[in-house]
Amino acid sequence: MNAALLHSEVQKFIRNYSEDTSVLAFKGSPFDDCTVQELIEQIEGFRKTKKKLPNWHQTEGIYFPPKLNIEQTSSEVTAHYKASLVTGTTLADITGGLGIDTLYFAKHFKTVAYFELNKELADIAAHNFDKLGAANINCTVGDGLAAVL
Repeated sequence: MNAALLHSEVQKFIRNYSEDTSVLAFKGSPFDDCTVQELIEQIEGFRKTKKKLPNWHQTEGIYFPPKLNIEQTSSEVTAHYKASLVTGTTLADITGGLGIDTLYFAKHFKTVAYFELNKELADIAAHNFDKLGAANINCTVGDGLAAVL
């Protein structure tokens, strides 16, 4: 996770870039501390979340994961529905992924434990939980099934 992508001028660039990303690929990055590949990943992530993850799309400072992770994650509508099916005070999401389900579980539970094997994805999720105001999620990089058994 490149923290330079979260600087305000870079965030503004990501949110306002309107050309095809192939144009940017040939131009190169206008920022010394961000590669063109990182910028393209963030721009594509920002664009992909518009309908599927509207709260993420609208929230400043969200760090977008690779496109494949966005494609594989639940939509906010689906996550909201899943969260409405369970009750309690504590929940463990043992396959945390991007954390969309976790975020919605956190709206219904006092504490949610998020587990993810992929450290980079877990770091991104933890950052985004903070930006989205979900202070009741405890993030762990590791095997969630092994942790809860």
